[in-house]
Amino acid sequence: MYKRQVSRRSESGVVVAADITLDQISEVLAETISRKSSFRVLYDESGRLYAYSNPKQVIIQEDALDSATILIEDIDNPVVHEAVLLFGNTVDTVHEFYVDGEKWIGKVTKSVNNSGHDLYLMMVVKSTELLDKSQVIAKRSILTSLLVLLIALPFVYIAAQRVSAPIRRATLRAQKIESFDFSKKTPQKSHIKEIHDLSHALFGMQQTLSRFLLLTNAIARQDELKPLLGLVANGALDATSAKCALLYLSDDDNVLIPHSVVSKTDDKFDLSQLSPLDAKNPDVAYLFESLNGVRPKALAVEHQDIKRAIPQIGTQDVFLFLPLLDRGGQVLGGFGLIIESEQLDTLSTTRLPFIESLSEYASVAIESQQILANQKALLNSFIEVMAGAIDTKSPYTGNHCQRVPVLTEMLTKAAEQSEAEPFKDFKLSSEEWQELQLAAWLHDCGKVTTPEHVVDKAVKLETIYNRIHEIRTRFEVLKRDAHILILQRVLGEPLSFELQQELDAKWKRIDDDFAFIAATNVGGEFMTDDAVTRLHSIAQRQWTKTIDEGQGLSWEERRRYEQAETKLGESESVLADQPYHTIPWAVEAEPSTRFTLKKPMYQNNLGELYNLSIRKGTLNDEERYVINNHIVETIKMLESLPFPKGMRNVPAIAGGHHEKVDGTGYPMGLKADAMPLTARVMALADVFEALTSADRPYKEPKTLSESIKIMSFMVKDQHLDAELFKLFLTSGVYQTFAMEFLNPEQIDEVDIEQYLS
Repeated sequence: MYKRQVSRRSESGVVVAADITLDQISEVLAETISRKSSFRVLYDESGRLYAYSNPKQVIIQEDALDSATILIEDIDNPVVHEAVLLFGNTVDTVHEFYVDGEKWIGKVTKSVNNSGHDLYLMMVVKSTELLDKSQVIAKRSILTSLLVLLIALPFVYIAAQRVSAPIRRATLRAQKIESFDFSKKTPQKSHIKEIHDLSHALFGMQQTLSRFLLLTNAIARQDELKPLLGLVANGALDATSAKCALLYLSDDDNVLIPHSVVSKTDDKFDLSQLSPLDAKNPDVAYLFESLNGVRPKALAVEHQDIKRAIPQIGTQDVFLFLPLLDRGGQVLGGFGLIIESEQLDTLSTTRLPFIESLSEYASVAIESQQILANQKALLNSFIEVMAGAIDTKSPYTGNHCQRVPVLTEMLTKAAEQSEAEPFKDFKLSSEEWQELQLAAWLHDCGKVTTPEHVVDKAVKLETIYNRIHEIRTRFEVLKRDAHILILQRVLGEPLSFELQQELDAKWKRIDDDFAFIAATNVGGEFMTDDAVTRLHSIAQRQWTKTIDEGQGLSWEERRRYEQAETKLGESESVLADQPYHTIPWAVEAEPSTRFTLKKPMYQNNLGELYNLSIRKGTLNDEERYVINNHIVETIKMLESLPFPKGMRNVPAIAGGHHEKVDGTGYPMGLKADAMPLTARVMALADVFEALTSADRPYKEPKTLSESIKIMSFMVKDQHLDAELFKLFLTSGVYQTFAMEFLNPEQIDEVDIEQYLS
């Protein structure tokens, strides 16, 4: 057995030595190895072998066993040989190498010997065996983990579900908020504080957004200022802990006038108890400092300073004041909240942004309402001015355009309140009421195109003046001619009794004929055939014209006179229809198939016999067309206006007041079923006002009973709506209108029963 001697000198000089065999060292090394293929070799720097761990794998060559020194090269093992060649004296470096296709891993560690010889320990192991235990441990760990996971998975799933359920609900709530769905009304509970806080924060956001959107939608749908202000005040009150909300609007003098007040307490605030807030008042002047900012800001005011302006404020209350600004930054008004002083900090930190946003939105809505109201007021004023101008244009129809709307509104309200058929379900919206009022005020706007002398034509011979004066002059000439003839016969001597009687008789006949013509000119009664015959007989009277009547005329009038041959000194009729009496159309309008009015050949015919022969009234056919055509002009004018969608029936209502229920009216010949009820109401109102009007030059004003009787005939002739006429009588509208607008002598008793059967 091969031995090695190990010695060591102590500090005292004593040397301790021991003989250790290679087998003993190898056994020690073998005890440190747990893998079969692994081995360790201990050698010095000269390559002398001291020990090896696995004799079965590390075989010493036989010829080296008898040698005094065994070197590491003597080991008959290819792995050791390859390791020695690869490692050399490289220390503490892990090397990988292959022997017979197998991968080995090795390392050399140096140990310093006090005897001056360094020892090297080579450690080599198969790579497949290096991690065999760790692989086993890994497999066992995986199997154990899988087993634990399988056992714990249900518990983990249940716990995860309980933990994630509030998160899923919070996510769902956030998604609903994103899609503007605010149906979930209660916050979700959770044992995890962060999730609990998140759920309550989402619920609060949902509530705030829902409240704001509902409020803004309600504000946007309002078309009147007063309820809009009430919505804003109520919305602010619901969103805060305030006791009272007040809304002020600025007037033309920049004084804030209270317009709305809402209180949570039982004792409701009364607007009459609130005083305006005037910047000139030193008690409240500093309130206006908050109105000058670009962005609204809250201003707390001690109650003592505004007690006189707001008597309801309590001793422990403060007044939170925000401005209402328009788009240009000008002051529209102020928004105030009365709150308890201890609530101010909480409200300022949590609800003030909401109130500021609400006040900004309300400012835009209020400004829009004010702009709309101003535009409506301007439009209504313009319409009333236009209607007044039409009435002023013709002093004989004065106030007609103002009275018809009043009567139309009276009868329409009676129809809304009636429970009888066909008015049981009749109801007008606010837009339809405005539509009716505009139509009533504008029903005669086309008259601005009608010549005054046609509208005001009081007698048959009237154009711009009453031409009866011309005829009177001619009859005066006839009388003078008769006198001259008699004087010529006596040659300057006094008339004899017989001649004087003859002259008187001629003059009387001339006077009678002119009196008949004058009476005919008035047109008060229906013209009979006998009267027309007499008129033509009178026209046979002749008179002599000695002055050219084409002198002193305008160029347009002179063109008409040029068509007639003027022969001075010849006799002609005292009543004539001359060619220059016919006036051609100055503008030829395009014909329209929807209007039933037939256009006459001439714009007017001034013929004296032609006009005096008018059977009824004072208007000839041409003038009646001009008068009736005003309704066509009304329709055209109104159709050219861009009325809003809810008011597009204005032309139909205004243009239908001359239609008749049997379709014989004008301008379109509509029957009752094609006419809105409001148009039939206006037709009745127009007739009644015209009959009872006391300012028409061509007729005497009718009494109440006479007007009702005439209207009853129009109902029988199917000109007026029968049901509306009954409602007109049974509701007492005719009496209400008469008491307000008719002269006392026109108001008499009316037996309405005879018209109701």
